[in-house]
Amino acid sequence: MDYVIGHVRTGLYGYLEDIGAPLPPYLEPVNEILATQTGVCGQAERTFAAIVEALGFRVHDIGFEFVDPNGAPDAHSAAEVFYDGGWHFFDPTFGQFWTDAAGKVLPIADVRSGLGTRQKDNAAFVNLIENASWGGDYTWFETDPSTVVITVQQPR
Repeated sequence: MDYVIGHVRTGLYGYLEDIGAPLPPYLEPVNEILATQTGVCGQAERTFAAIVEALGFRVHDIGFEFVDPNGAPDAHSAAEVFYDGGWHFFDPTFGQFWTDAAGKVLPIADVRSGLGTRQKDNAAFVNLIENASWGGDYTWFETDPSTVVITVQQPR
């Protein structure tokens, strides 16, 4: 996750968005994402998934559909990785995951049930434009009961 945080920069994406520059396509190939080092959640999740799959683990996409604090429909993507007999949720955009008391990373279903403690990667950096408009809390939607959560196994 640290590698993705350092190489898929949401801050640069936000800057390009702010100045009206062309943005990378959502379904851009991972090698092109890494070449530009620019992206938001979709690019970060796809890059994370490609790395984890290359290491031999199964991954599926976790999608979030919600209404943002300004009243606009929005979406986010993260991933679950299968290891040790279960799924484990990671959000490479925000550098976070939730753990139980023993330090085991929890699946999204447990996170949504209010279990675990959020762990945040100190290297994480977020889109400053959205941060200002949302009041600084980027991840409220992941545990908000009104958020629709979609699990999809993507062919890669």
